Amino acid sequence: MRFLTLLLFVVVSVGGMFAQKAYRPIKTALKAKNGKDALASVRKLETDSVHASDPKLYLFGIEAYQLMNDVENEKMYLKKNADTTAFFNSTLGIFEYALKCDSVERYLQQSIGKKPKYRKQNNSLVKQYVQNLKVAANYYYTRKNYANAVRYYDMILKTQSALTDEKTKEIFTDDEVRQSAFRHLYSNYIVENYKSVPLYKDLALQDTLQRCLIYEVLAKSAAQQQDTVKYMEYLYTGISKYPRHSFFFTNIADRYAHDGDYKRILALADTLLLADSTNIVLLEGKCVALINLKQYHKAIASAEKCLQSDSTLLSSYYYIGACYCNLAGEVVLPTNINSTTYRKAYTERKDYYTKALPYLEHFRQQAPEQKKYWAPLLYKIYLNLNMGAKFEEIDRILKE
Repeated sequence: MRFLTLLLFVVVSVGGMFAQKAYRPIKTALKAKNGKDALASVRKLETDSVHASDPKLYLFGIEAYQLMNDVENEKMYLKKNADTTAFFNSTLGIFEYALKCDSVERYLQQSIGKKPKYRKQNNSLVKQYVQNLKVAANYYYTRKNYANAVRYYDMILKTQSALTDEKTKEIFTDDEVRQSAFRHLYSNYIVENYKSVPLYKDLALQDTLQRCLIYEVLAKSAAQQQDTVKYMEYLYTGISKYPRHSFFFTNIADRYAHDGDYKRILALADTLLLADSTNIVLLEGKCVALINLKQYHKAIASAEKCLQSDSTLLSSYYYIGACYCNLAGEVVLPTNINSTTYRKAYTERKDYYTKALPYLEHFRQQAPEQKKYWAPLLYKIYLNLNMGAKFEEIDRILKE
């Protein structure tokens, strides 16, 4: 390790000997106020291992971007046709190279004990341009240009993290940091850059107003990456904090349904209903679970509670009608059609179909395009209730 440290020191020292020669094209371009050419030369030297370890190189990068920034800033001042994109990009570049300079200085300090030389002036630089960085980030975000918004909010957060001077840190308020973290998270989700969504999630979650949405976005991003463990973790955290937000329950229920675990759906719904007894989403979820568990009477009761809260909820009409049809199907008719047991069972079955009829006809009337749901059930009802004309109509529909 000591040998490597000494070797690095030698490389840095030797680099300083011929750096001036390598930097001449950069200095010439800067003197001619040609920021683009200066930047091109800087980037070329960044690929050289010796010069890439020299903080001075990145100061030249800052100067190059400052020249480009000044050009557009002057146009704005003179009310000429300025290039907003170029202005914002040059602002971003200034911060990019300030961070690169700081990163190299941190490395040299840790590896060979060299004290940072340019940190103070870079902190002053940050103060000078930070307002334009904030404006650029908000400009892109409010215009729904999320791909660019990500870049600027990322720079705000990286800069805030890199700052060591407490007075300089004050250029970002706590609210600005939280908002930047949330907008970075949300913008990454919108542009489908799911891996980057949780980068600043801990900071974003400090925004209490957006926290519910943040857990939802985190869950959706995990799902897109097929990370089931994280997906369920975010859903459970979300539902524990926001039990009335339907997203978390419905997605947990969908996962359990996929696994055929309807008992867990029922248990979760019952637990949440203790605090929110009229929640339609929970009642409907409970109803679906009960249907799959073949507890049809309880399912009907749950669906009826839904209709008490919202009489327009079509799915509840379907669930009730389907439950009565299933109950009818469970009635076993004895082989002896002349027996009292047969007549009793026949009457019971007919009674269930009769109860199902108004619910399914209402569902059909309100959702005629959903024939794959109502047609087979109405076929059974019309057949068993001897409703000849209606049976013939539904028979034609099914054949079509």
